[in-house]
Amino acid sequence: MNILLISLSPIEANTSSMIRTLALARGLQESGAKIDCMVIPYNILLSQTKENEFLQNINVIRTDSNAVYDRVAVDQGNQKNIGKVILRNIFRKIWHSTFVYDNTYMIAKKISIHKLPVRHYDIVISSSDPKSSHIVVKTLKRQGLSYGKWIQYWGDPLAIDITQKTIWPKFILKHIEKKLLCGADKIVYVSPFTLKEQQRLFPKYKDRMKFVPIAYMEEENFPQTSNDRFVIGYYGDYTSKVRNLLPFYEACKALEENVDVGIYGDSDLKLSSTEHIHVFPRGMVEEHKKIADLCVCVMNTSGTQIPGKLYHLAGTNKKILVVLDGENMNEMVEYLKGFHRFYLCKNNTVSIKQKILEIMKDQRVFQPKRELKYDYIAKELIR
Repeated sequence: MNILLISLSPIEANTSSMIRTLALARGLQESGAKIDCMVIPYNILLSQTKENEFLQNINVIRTDSNAVYDRVAVDQGNQKNIGKVILRNIFRKIWHSTFVYDNTYMIAKKISIHKLPVRHYDIVISSSDPKSSHIVVKTLKRQGLSYGKWIQYWGDPLAIDITQKTIWPKFILKHIEKKLLCGADKIVYVSPFTLKEQQRLFPKYKDRMKFVPIAYMEEENFPQTSNDRFVIGYYGDYTSKVRNLLPFYEACKALEENVDVGIYGDSDLKLSSTEHIHVFPRGMVEEHKKIADLCVCVMNTSGTQIPGKLYHLAGTNKKILVVLDGENMNEMVEYLKGFHRFYLCKNNTVSIKQKILEIMKDQRVFQPKRELKYDYIAKELIR
């Protein structure tokens, strides 16, 4: 089986979207499929994933560079020139407020079919984010690309994306999204709640839509810890518009006599480190995870999406606390209980503190959740 997998990010990017896409690629490749993977050029300024041996068996196709994209990337790494930093931030705000797509859109519209080794594939999979990945298929189809099936693999949807910064109203976004969806043979979402809402918004295509959870890339069975204090880790960004980390932070402050906490992620919040709460930007997560007694995932404050971090953590033998939030909280409780893998509590200081104290006394031992491994999920997605 020949498969074309498209994601307009560098394959080296350490983002949840690319990690999800790579897990899919690995599962498909190990099942015997021949994979051509189309990505954009490597950017040395990006935070990078660790090297994956399975990529040696995948044909990585890089698009041509784009002047605007390259300029933004270079300026992003040049933090010493204050003038450029200010101009870059102004440019980014204008772009994101007036355009639905990011600047990979220009790459998607100008992609040439001559980049591909063949003109026909059994399956084409476009994986977002960025959402411009889906536009690539339409661009290539006009140039002669043919396929047996086109699967759109969505992270965040478009019209109901809570991180969307554009000034365009929802009905315009819905119209744009409909034009993307109409050409797909199958549309896959990574949250059952997103699937339900998308089927309501786009009833014409609801029979093409499917939910498949995010896969984890590696099973991680860590040695049992022997910490003097109970070690807790939160690994992920926590922009205040998307995720409210303050109740967790306050609960940890109330438990400082008993715990040692590492918070790793970028945010617009300025949380202060204390003697036993250590706040860092991204980085060194794997080292801290090794010693953690408990890993924490905080759900979004609104919307239908489930953070990919929850599924990645399910590939470990660590205890996992899911802090529930948002308008779909009750439905999420029922969904997550079905895994028999997570501790659950509400996103307020009292609930989090009480649950952590319970977990500290709980002697249960967990194992990676087999049905969320990359090979199992890859089969589910193309089935």
